[in-house]
Amino acid sequence: FLESPCPMRLWAGVLLPALAWAQSLTLHVKYTLGRDDDKVALGKEAKRLLSEVREANPAYDKGTIKFLENLVEQFDKMNAAVEEQKAVDEAVPQRFTAGKYQVKDMKKIRAKKCTVKSLTVEELRSKLADGTFKIDEPMIVRNVTSLVDWEKLQRSYALNRLMKDEKSLPLLEYWKPDQARARLVGNQIQMSEPQQVSFSRYGSLCHVGKLGGTQTDHCEQTVGAHTMATAEELQMFKMFPEFNNTFYAMDEFRKNFVAAAGGNLQEILGETTKQWLKSNGQWNFRFFTFGPAGSGGQLRMEQGLPFYEFLIHGSRRWLLMTDKEIERVAAKAREALEFQQTSAYMFFEEKLPELKDEFDLKKYQECNQDAGDVMFVPNGWYRVSVATQDAISFYEQLLNEKEIFKLVVNQQTWMPQMRQFDLGFCYPSDEVEGLGGFANDKQRKWLVNALKDVKDAETVQATLTALVQCGGALSLRSGFPHLDVDKTTVCNANAWKKCRAMLEKKLKGKSASLSWIPEKAPKSPVLKAGKEEL
Repeated sequence: FLESPCPMRLWAGVLLPALAWAQSLTLHVKYTLGRDDDKVALGKEAKRLLSEVREANPAYDKGTIKFLENLVEQFDKMNAAVEEQKAVDEAVPQRFTAGKYQVKDMKKIRAKKCTVKSLTVEELRSKLADGTFKIDEPMIVRNVTSLVDWEKLQRSYALNRLMKDEKSLPLLEYWKPDQARARLVGNQIQMSEPQQVSFSRYGSLCHVGKLGGTQTDHCEQTVGAHTMATAEELQMFKMFPEFNNTFYAMDEFRKNFVAAAGGNLQEILGETTKQWLKSNGQWNFRFFTFGPAGSGGQLRMEQGLPFYEFLIHGSRRWLLMTDKEIERVAAKAREALEFQQTSAYMFFEEKLPELKDEFDLKKYQECNQDAGDVMFVPNGWYRVSVATQDAISFYEQLLNEKEIFKLVVNQQTWMPQMRQFDLGFCYPSDEVEGLGGFANDKQRKWLVNALKDVKDAETVQATLTALVQCGGALSLRSGFPHLDVDKTTVCNANAWKKCRAMLEKKLKGKSASLSWIPEKAPKSPVLKAGKEEL
């Protein structure tokens, strides 16, 4: 169509008479296509029109035919570009990033050889089947892609797809390279607040125009898997059901607990409900970790838990050592090198050579992990890994061993040495001493006195937290009898009754109902209110 700010009468009354005196006239035609227009069908229509004009009058004005030829040519170019992009979109991405978001690979910092024990998929499946697989040392299993829908995973977890769907994904916490995460103000530590950025913004900050290394070493992100994938999508990562991971059952209990509470949680917790749900609404034991080449976190232990990490895109260099070895070296090197506070890139580039040459670091293992490989890390081992190519991985913490389970449950509910006191709020102050576990007599006296002056709101929140923590552990009694929850942890049937009774006392006279909380301790994740055990 022809576009003009002038009304049609102006064309007829003013412009057309003036054209009679013109020697030549050039008309520009603008053809606007909407996003939902069928470009292929319109291209065919343009070709049909050109063909009809030529057939009707071969001697037709050359300018008109030339205009239609140009129109057809533009449609052909546009549709060819659409088909090319469609092919790109349908192709299985071989890398986490593409185009301007791709950071150059860092092949020079890859490990020269792998000293981690290696297994094939067949060997792993055999050991899992006969129950002989134990995560008692680091292991890498090469190319487990046959155990998953590999093409779907690579499509789903490429940066372009994540940026495209970012409205349904969480904002990411981004710290600037020179931004301290905590600083000392007087005698108190104040935590700094990160920027909340979208995936697209993250891509611009950490990928576009960056060189791997000091420009990217702060960019690794670790995000709860449930925030980036639906429950159905997370099923794709259940490659090893033989582990019988107790976190799944405890997570189910928490979700059932929250669902049964309904609007009562808001009545009980008020304005702190949202924050409480964020911390206690479900177990965070599955994560995605991603970042550009050169990114990686500090040397650390995974909360004392064994885990496996499955690389979907990219490559990483790993170094692992036992807690005993790190304590031995740290005693000599902490003040000189502060190697536990440095980024993964700087650790491999500067700290590792110094630790080996000057502080006698010898007992460590390292390996390169490529897309499709799974790394298993036992409890009690420290790890550090750096992306040598833009990478994204999924990892899952594992919990099934009795001693580790005891430690995890107690750390979540009652461990005064680590300033964990939630379960203590369930008991009258004169009964708290019976829980034991105090660092010393001074701490015991302090806590007993402190609990006498606690506000009801604080008691209610801590008691509810203890209920959901202990409830998750107690709900394993039927499915995981080997854990012997009542005897090995502070969470027993009596603790459940104490917490419920304290909550009932503090909420007396209020509108919130506790009928959804069973009076007896649970035995399974399925919530059943009333006096009977679950």
